[in-house]
Amino acid sequence: MGTDTMNSNNTGVIEKVPTGLKGLDDVLRGGIPRGSLTLLSGGPGTGKTLIGMEILVRNALAGTPGVILTFEERDTALRRYAGGFGWDLTDLEENGMLAIISAVFSRKPFSPVPSISGVRQYWRTE
Repeated sequence: MGTDTMNSNNTGVIEKVPTGLKGLDDVLRGGIPRGSLTLLSGGPGTGKTLIGMEILVRNALAGTPGVILTFEERDTALRRYAGGFGWDLTDLEENGMLAIISAVFSRKPFSPVPSISGVRQYWRTE
């Protein structure tokens, strides 16, 4: 586990959690501050989700639980995406090592569930 001195007045030590990504841990001088809320920001397609998921999965497998809060991806999409890299998020969730919070807001106006008659008409065969 890494440590870092505080930059402002060097009066304390910040305990770090390694990300598991060597180059990133080097840049962060040991990892992410333990207990902190860390935001990954950037434009579409810059790898925010991939980096965040890899950090969380690596740490969860090493015994450090984590939470991912997403505003753009649904939890089911994250699980499917992670599965493409061989990461079983459901297992980590069931074991209390990972929590996914999907705060996706729909831009569409509310639309009620179709009526039963509408569903019947859709599936009607002739």
